Amino acid sequence: MELSFSSMIGVAVGLVVVYYILSLIVSSITDLVTKWFDLRAKDLLRGLRELIDKPEQIEKLMNHRLVAPLKTQRLLPSPKMEIEVAGKKAEIPHIEDIPAREFALALFDVVAPDAGAGDGPTALNGFRETVTALPDGRAKEAVLKFTNSGVKSIQETRALAEGWFDDTMKRVTELYRQQTRLISVVLALVIALALGVDSIALTVHLWHEPSARALFAERADQILQEQGSEADPESLTEDLKALNIPIFWWSDPPETPGGWIVKVIGTIITGLAAGLGSQFWYQVLKQLRPGASRPAKAAT
Repeated sequence: MELSFSSMIGVAVGLVVVYYILSLIVSSITDLVTKWFDLRAKDLLRGLRELIDKPEQIEKLMNHRLVAPLKTQRLLPSPKMEIEVAGKKAEIPHIEDIPAREFALALFDVVAPDAGAGDGPTALNGFRETVTALPDGRAKEAVLKFTNSGVKSIQETRALAEGWFDDTMKRVTELYRQQTRLISVVLALVIALALGVDSIALTVHLWHEPSARALFAERADQILQEQGSEADPESLTEDLKALNIPIFWWSDPPETPGGWIVKVIGTIITGLAAGLGSQFWYQVLKQLRPGASRPAKAAT
């Protein structure tokens, strides 16, 4: 077949559509996995332990009247969130995120309850004296550092505590992203190998079948016009089957050892590509089909 730029773009569009659909499947399953294992809540707790070294203070903060209502509503049962306090297991709520303001207010209430009523220099001095008298700990050291940093009110001290919390949560968020990225890549490889979605076979098929390229171009335009798909994994898998492409294990199984090697390599390529995420492939699709996502002009 004669090489042509349009044919190459058509092949690329077909590959990207498959990667995009698989990425959505992976994303849906990754979300279920992270929620089931409470990864975000556990990372939040890990971050709190960086800030506060006393388990009893963490327990009080998590069960504080400002923080406890932030508990994540869960449809499925999951293991309890617990923390060891004085040699015993204490249950804490499943919380995935705490706003910095609520954290600072709850922390000050936990570290020095009933101290520093009001605001201004007088209240700040009273608050500082109360905190100074507390047993040593990471939270005490941080709060004292804030009160001795030239602030003139408890409100300014809380603002510093909010920034302290935000900086730690940025690191926690990055850790969570790394975890979900790793889970996504592993799931993408598993799904690609389980289904036998072969990028090499798909490339060959698309190159020799103009009708297949047209079908994928149509599906790509639909994806872009809908601004992405929110379908569930089962319907997305059916979507792949509906494209009628010979890429699955059961559609065209290899007959030689060499064929199996190529097939496995093709599925690994697919898994690694799908692991890049649906947003990545959606943006690539927009570049390949620049006019598809533009809204139609209203008639005048």
